[in-house]
Amino acid sequence: MNDSSKIQLSPFEQQLITNYEWLLTKNGILEKIKESLGVLQQRQQQVLQHAGGFLPPEVLKTSAKVSRGENYLGLPYLVLDYPRYFD
Repeated sequence: MNDSSKIQLSPFEQQLITNYEWLLTKNGILEKIKESLGVLQQRQQQVLQHAGGFLPPEVLKTSAKVSRGENYLGLPYLVLDYPRYFD
């Protein structure tokens, strides 16, 4: 194998690999967003409970879910799935 086929990192990329703080910062930010989505879910649940007479009971029985991914348009993401009943 010749040297031209080897992957080479730029100086900036090399700096990122050796500095783990940016990854911890990203994880901290995502955790704060997840907490905010939890607060939003609680508020949505209160609204749904007040409108309970107009909704199927299954709407209030399903629990919320926060999905996490790393590649939406190349970026990490969190999605609140609530309510999770769609019939």
